[in-house]
Amino acid sequence: MDEKQLCSMVKDLSALYAEGNIRVETKVLIEDHLKECGECREFYETQQAECSRSNLRYQAIAKKIKRRRVWMVGIVVALVVLFFVIYSFVFQMIRIDGSCMSPTLEDGGWYVLNKWQYKVARPEHEDVIVYERGGVYYTARVISDGEDGLAEEEYLVSVDNGAGVIDEEKCVNRWEIIGKVILQ
Repeated sequence: MDEKQLCSMVKDLSALYAEGNIRVETKVLIEDHLKECGECREFYETQQAECSRSNLRYQAIAKKIKRRRVWMVGIVVALVVLFFVIYSFVFQMIRIDGSCMSPTLEDGGWYVLNKWQYKVARPEHEDVIVYERGGVYYTARVISDGEDGLAEEEYLVSVDNGAGVIDEEKCVNRWEIIGKVILQ
C-alpha cells in the first residue's frame, strides 16, 4: 500500500479511531502513521477540535432541553395542584337525586356547585342553593334573603316544582349553605 492510499485510509478511519471502534491491528497502523505523517496528524487534530466544539454545542442544547423539561414538569404539577384546589374549594360537580326541583333541576342531572360564591357574597332572591342539614345535602331556592322578620344570617328557602308552586318552606342559616348551583 503506497503512502497516498494509506493517508486516504487513515483520514477515512480517523472518526472510528477517535471513538475506539476499530480492531487493534488497525489502531496500531493508524497510530504509527499519525506519528510519521504531519498532514494526517493535522487532519486528525482538526477533526478532534471540531468534534469537541460540536460536543460543547450539543451539551448546551441538551442543558436547554433539560431546563425546559423541568419547567414543563413544574407547570404541569402546578396546574394539577391548582385544579384540585379549585375543585375542592371553589367548584364541584353535583348530581341531583330526586325530582323535587324539576324542571329547574332534572333528576339524575349533573350541575356545577360554586362553593366560593357565598363566601364573598350573600345569597340573593331566586338563587338555587345546596345546603347541608344533619349530614344530608338538599337543594332549594332562596325566597327571602334575610328580611321579613328573619335573623340577619337566616334565609327562607323553598323546594318548588318550577311552576311557582311552593311544596315546602324552610329556614336555613348561612353557615348551612354549601354553595350556589350554576344552572346551564
